[in-house]
Amino acid sequence: MREFTMVIERDPEGGWYVGEVVGLPGCHTQASDVSTLETNMREAIEVYLETVEIDDDVPEFVGVRQIAIPARRDCRLPITNSGRGWPSAPASSGCAEKQP
Repeated sequence: MREFTMVIERDPEGGWYVGEVVGLPGCHTQASDVSTLETNMREAIEVYLETVEIDDDVPEFVGVRQIAIPARRDCRLPITNSGRGWPSAPASSGCAEKQP
């Protein structure tokens, strides 16, 4: 029996749970609750393994860490396209333009 690691996130727009399997690129699914997500993911893994040839050398999952970064002032105002290939906040926001 093989074990796989599933990363679960909640979609902020619809509230659905989205799961992705570490080490199986493109193997993902979604559901309205975690129990159904797990059932859907088992099926997705089975289908993935039937259709894609993978090595026995699936990358070892090490872990997930959350990194805290000090909050800056809220710059989530409407974004405009500066015409230079990156978005910029309106000048009235007090937020500096981010250079690539």
